[in-house]
Amino acid sequence: MEKAHLSNRQEEGLPKAILFDWDNTLVDSWRTTYYVFNKILDYYGRPLLTERQFFKRPQISVKDSFPHTFGDNWREVQRIYYKLYEEVHLKFLLPLPGARDLLAHLKRNNVYMALVSNKNGNFLRKEVEFLNWKDYFGAIVGSSDAESDKPSSLPVKLALGSIEGISSKDVLFVGDSMIDIQCARNSGCTPVIVGGLRPIEDQSQDLKKFPDCSAFGKYLGLAQK
Repeated sequence: MEKAHLSNRQEEGLPKAILFDWDNTLVDSWRTTYYVFNKILDYYGRPLLTERQFFKRPQISVKDSFPHTFGDNWREVQRIYYKLYEEVHLKFLLPLPGARDLLAHLKRNNVYMALVSNKNGNFLRKEVEFLNWKDYFGAIVGSSDAESDKPSSLPVKLALGSIEGISSKDVLFVGDSMIDIQCARNSGCTPVIVGGLRPIEDQSQDLKKFPDCSAFGKYLGLAQK
């Protein structure tokens, strides 16, 4: 693969590269996942989750979480889950406030962007295409695209693999959960939290937190409308 070269004319104060989580960082998708997961629990006669219980679940990928939740039958459960998810995930997909403007601002200023998500890679790419956001990202890395999923550093290495002239210390990793913070730290990136749906146990003073993409964009110099 031909290496991409970063511009040397970065806007002052902007990072050289930003890696984004997808679900509930750039797009509103938790209701779809919550709905489908409870449909699976109901199908197998298990107690349904409340919203509070759902948000307390670690945001590891389906292939990493289902063996613990469903045991030896997890592959069959995964097949049914993916079938249900495929039927509804584009119907309810919405950009979060400020997300599109944030991505456009960074694109204009030559900041390299990529997605690193624990969502199934095929679903992830379909959702990016559905929103016409593909041109914002130099790489779109979903579950199983790398040998291991977040919080492993391998998806980050894959997302940054087409770039020359950058080290992980120059990269922000933007997400909404502890898995994203762990992945950032495992990769040597700087974690940033956007949104507040999930409990964040990391209280490090250097951890920057923003209520939404609009606030993060303002921090990066995006003029507010």
